[in-house]
Amino acid sequence: MGLYRSQIFPRLYNVLMGLGGFDRLRAEHLSTACGEVLEVGIGTGRNLGYYPEGVDRVVGLEPNAGMRKKLEGASRRASLRLEVVASGAEAMPFVDGRFETVVSTLSLCSIPDRAAALREMRRVMRPGGRLLLLEHGLSPDVRVARWQRRLNPIQRRFAAGCVLDVPVKEELQEAGFDVADLAEGYLEGESKTHGYLYRGWVTKA
Repeated sequence: MGLYRSQIFPRLYNVLMGLGGFDRLRAEHLSTACGEVLEVGIGTGRNLGYYPEGVDRVVGLEPNAGMRKKLEGASRRASLRLEVVASGAEAMPFVDGRFETVVSTLSLCSIPDRAAALREMRRVMRPGGRLLLLEHGLSPDVRVARWQRRLNPIQRRFAAGCVLDVPVKEELQEAGFDVADLAEGYLEGESKTHGYLYRGWVTKA
């Protein structure tokens, strides 16, 4: 995995997330989570303090050993049941239709095979379940999108594989999701290249 990705980046992650405006959106992002929840790319556990009372249990998927180590402290402070699974999102070790809610928070950008991961998210969701999303991605502004692509090589190296130009809505539709309740737009106070957000929930089409 490499020293930077497994040891240094997990330490930087919490600092970087604290600098942006993303944390203030987490409570709204997770407000409709309920039942048994799968959080894809749970990272260092920044979402754990924002889950509502209707959540019975959180299963966190995290392939990065360094992130899992940082997660230990957050899990001890959390007031909900948490299970951490050391697996990527492209092949999940869960039965079909297990989870009432699936959560993805700033995770799609760093998944190597997003198409496979989105198919898996859809597979493990119950009928009538929701995938809750808070993701940055491709801007519709041609000039901004051009800069996103220019910055991708630096972004990948610095942010452990993250890319800036993920066409979130299109990829969700291709994976079989209904995106009618997904909003998009720039996050105030964040750069346009890094702050074009896709927010809301999607269901199985």
